[in-house]
Amino acid sequence: MKKTLLGLRAKLTLVVVIGLLIGVSILVFFRLQQDRQHIYQAAYSSGHERVALIAKSLSNLLAGYDYTNMESLADSIVASSDVILLRITNRNGKVVVERMDKNVGKNGQSLSFSAPIIFGTETIGSVEMLVSTNKLEAALQGTFHGLVLRIALVTMFLSVLIYVAVSLVILAPIARIRNMMQEIVANPDGELQIMQVSGNDELADLANIFNKVQTSLYMHQQQLKARVQIADENLTKVNHELTLRSKELEQMVALSQRLATTDSLTGLHNRRFLDENLGSVFAQAKRHADSLCLVLLDVDFFKQINDEHGHAAGDVVLKLLGDLIRWNTRDSDISARMGGDEFAFILPRTPAAQGKVFAENLLERTRSHAFVIPNGKILKVTLSLGVAELSEDIYSVEALYGAADKALYESKHRGRNQVTGIHKNEFF
Repeated sequence: MKKTLLGLRAKLTLVVVIGLLIGVSILVFFRLQQDRQHIYQAAYSSGHERVALIAKSLSNLLAGYDYTNMESLADSIVASSDVILLRITNRNGKVVVERMDKNVGKNGQSLSFSAPIIFGTETIGSVEMLVSTNKLEAALQGTFHGLVLRIALVTMFLSVLIYVAVSLVILAPIARIRNMMQEIVANPDGELQIMQVSGNDELADLANIFNKVQTSLYMHQQQLKARVQIADENLTKVNHELTLRSKELEQMVALSQRLATTDSLTGLHNRRFLDENLGSVFAQAKRHADSLCLVLLDVDFFKQINDEHGHAAGDVVLKLLGDLIRWNTRDSDISARMGGDEFAFILPRTPAAQGKVFAENLLERTRSHAFVIPNGKILKVTLSLGVAELSEDIYSVEALYGAADKALYESKHRGRNQVTGIHKNEFF
């Protein structure tokens, strides 16, 4: 009889353990697949958002052919730990910038994201980003190994427990245990419940074993709650870091937009910015019958400065002239370097007489300023300026620009170092 009980106990124990292993393995498998799906969905969503923001930050740079800042932006993006490749192409499909992180493993899996680069309403290129999934796979692999180890430990523990419990096949203690387990299931977050034990027989042993199991499970439950709390805190921290990264990316976008409309040497606006704003200022002045002046400026004999003192000296002259311009313009005025030694100014609500006073003041300050070049010499710089006022015979931005250019040419024709104004095709 004893041998039969031992065989039955072993068989029941084996059946229960095998069933537990199969059930837990299936649950773990589906949970891992679900976690993998959620993680990759989040990775795809994050990747599409990142590549869309990158495409937005590149629109002004690609439209302005600012390859230096595009390369700098690409380097900073590829410097992140998960980006393998960043490729920027123009509207013709030609690669203009390509950066690859050599430190990221090339043999692992990766995700590919792409987005069009849109300037205004026109697609002017595209950006492609390749993101490594090595870290995601490593995290999933670590989770799998940890779960396998826990399953093995729990299975070993339950095997011993079931082997002992099955040897005491008595319905009463099983019923008591069942009732108490039902109470625990109905209230899983309740306090620890201990079965009352009396006597020293097999029933008492079974009750004691149940109490030990319940205590162990309760302790594991408390530990699990603590781990969940730690995980929540870590998730909050990660979300905070992602928020900071998002703000940094927004700042990068703002910086790229500013760089796309700023002359790097003088710090003034560039021709693109002036052309974009001149049309709107011109239309507003026409609509409200406001006065408007356009001033063009050339540095006299600038080529001679470069030839005699070098291009570094010429750059210093342009930079110092940019400082003088910044100090002598209003907040409502728009000043820009058009290229080389040519500058332009939009003076809203300014008639021709005041525009000429502005130009003469700038010319006088330039004459009296000491331009110290790198070799220590002091240069005296003069300017030729042309002032044109919007009038009823000017119907387009091109006509206003042509009038200012005509006045500038007249200043040069008269011997430079002076200001010439034009209004209704008459010089003054």
